[in-house]
Amino acid sequence: MAAMDTRMKAKFFASIVATMAVFGAAQAQGVPDAARIDQVIQAHVAKHPFMGTVLVAKGGTVILDRAYGYASLETMAPMTTDTSFRIGSMTKQFTAAAILLLDERKMLKTGDLISSYLPNLPADWNAITVHDLLAHTSGIANFTSQPGYTTLQTHAVSPQDDLALIRDKPLDFRPGSRWAYSNTNYILLGMIIEKVSGQSYKDFVDVNLIRPVGMAETFVATGSGAPPLQANGYLEGKHGLEKAAYVDMSVPYAAGAMVSTTHDLLLWEKALFGGKVLSQATLVKMTTVYKSGYGYGLFIHPARERNTIEHAGNINGFNSAMAYYPNDDLIIIVLDNIEGTAADDIEGKIARLFSRAISDKMDAGG
Repeated sequence: MAAMDTRMKAKFFASIVATMAVFGAAQAQGVPDAARIDQVIQAHVAKHPFMGTVLVAKGGTVILDRAYGYASLETMAPMTTDTSFRIGSMTKQFTAAAILLLDERKMLKTGDLISSYLPNLPADWNAITVHDLLAHTSGIANFTSQPGYTTLQTHAVSPQDDLALIRDKPLDFRPGSRWAYSNTNYILLGMIIEKVSGQSYKDFVDVNLIRPVGMAETFVATGSGAPPLQANGYLEGKHGLEKAAYVDMSVPYAAGAMVSTTHDLLLWEKALFGGKVLSQATLVKMTTVYKSGYGYGLFIHPARERNTIEHAGNINGFNSAMAYYPNDDLIIIVLDNIEGTAADDIEGKIARLFSRAISDKMDAGG
């Protein structure tokens, strides 16, 4: 079945590439082509380490789909456009979508208290709702910022082990009153998904999100039997790039344990914002700004007449960025197997390239 899905996906991307005959008309309208985008990427690479994949699509057409550097420095295996990466906190939008699916199915409500689903929580958490977890307004401390996290990440754990790092700490603020990004919120959401659905987090996301969208190379990397990761993760050391510190993927769980490719993530963006995953009303709920530019698993940035819906991901040895510009029907996805901010930086530079082109066209009366 996986092989069949891969062949079907290959045909899908081949059909998209075939539409590149329209690029001449697109360039006439001021849309940057693959060569211009690649110049921006190469200019960044000349000054900063980057190894990864970049995909840019506009109006249903893939403009650039390229790979840079190596998937493994140990074997000198070249990066390909099908290489998979750990995507870190980009996982959160999948977790949020899973919760919202359960809401649509009337199996929970985002306004419910989390104590309705998870017993034996600290008394301070009694007023926290599912919404507070989704929107990062719970006040619960971030477990990955605690001193014990460095030791925790090196071996297989349960979600309860993650919570043990912070459950005795007081809330940082009254639930709903402020915003603070906390990975703990999405650990708790994963636990709620398992409690309500009766499935593991991995199985629920696979059956209800990954498979229906056709993401053949995407999976939640927790538990046994996970497919091998194609890209190794690195960081900048004193003498060049070196292997990043090990993290067992049971640790990030529903906050950051997914692995994917640019091709699969394009399918996800098109399905999510095309109304194939959630109803329109629920998608509006997901992309509403609640506090500090955050919705449910996504950052939303209004910018003049153009909006951005995005999320980055950072996990040992990897960084990633994915942004959707609905007014311009533009999707930019960057995956990198070196710790840092290169993916986010490159995504921003490509976005500015399109912004200037579109502004020039508007100024010219186009």
